[in-house]
Amino acid sequence: MSLQELIDHTKQESFVDGYEATDAEALGLILARHFQWDGTEIMKAAAYGLEDANFHTESGIVMHMAELAEQGLPLPEPTQG
Repeated sequence: MSLQELIDHTKQESFVDGYEATDAEALGLILARHFQWDGTEIMKAAAYGLEDANFHTESGIVMHMAELAEQGLPLPEPTQG
């Protein structure tokens, strides 16, 4: 099964009837299930995806958040702007 087929299957089977889930929502659900809802591992996967897409600064921020979470340290509050 290709990744797109898995995404399409997840969109059909995992969301309520009538809801048009995006590919991003379905892939997020797939990642959450794969990593057994471990937010730190989900953040690492997101960081690696950002790095591969040449979003190096954003990748570093997300990876830093994952490292803080692994250490049980609080994450910084989001800023408004």
